[in-house]
Amino acid sequence: MLSYVRWSRPEEDRWSYDELDTDRWSLRHVELRGDGAVVASASLAEVLAARDLGGEGAVANYERAIWRRT
Repeated sequence: MLSYVRWSRPEEDRWSYDELDTDRWSLRHVELRGDGAVVASASLAEVLAARDLGGEGAVANYERAIWRRT
């Protein structure tokens, strides 16, 4: 069963959210600014798949694609 945690950093005007697996490891992480803009977003499964299929370059491409979508 998945669980979710959320916390804020008021000094940076940011909220963080994590989706956790049954062992409480983060599967997905999202950071939002107070105005709702996405600051960071990543999925562990997607990062590992990119790494396994294409190495570090594929991970860098994944990260660039995430930033373009946000």
